[in-house]
Amino acid sequence: MEKDNFRCETKTSFTIKTFSHDCLIVSEKLDLQPTRTLQAGQIIGKGPQGQLYRSPHGLWALEYYSVGENVQFNDHLIRLREILESKVHLIKALVDSMGFEAVMYLLIMTEDAGAGIDLDSSDLSFISRISTRFTCSVVANQ
Repeated sequence: MEKDNFRCETKTSFTIKTFSHDCLIVSEKLDLQPTRTLQAGQIIGKGPQGQLYRSPHGLWALEYYSVGENVQFNDHLIRLREILESKVHLIKALVDSMGFEAVMYLLIMTEDAGAGIDLDSSDLSFISRISTRFTCSVVANQ
């Protein structure tokens, strides 16, 4: 029997990698608080022999997470657009003058092997104005 609705988890992140700078400079420049930060050199885990793993760069992130049967990436994109649209010039300045990297990341975990995303020209334009890279991962669990 085929399912009509599939459970889906979606995580969308807009991140700015700061490399050699304190990531809190992003909050200061954008006048915006992140949902997550990570400083360069911060311990992010332990290996099997107890070795420490450290972050190679700072990270400033706005992240949204949804779980449900009809989760849409576009809902996250609308939220990000509301927050970041007026700050595009500031993000570009951080990337151009400070060498930061701005990345839009989408993760979809779903029971539907046919999952995908649909972006119109406005969505694509917004993503390209605020980020230097877009990464999308789809994990289909059947």
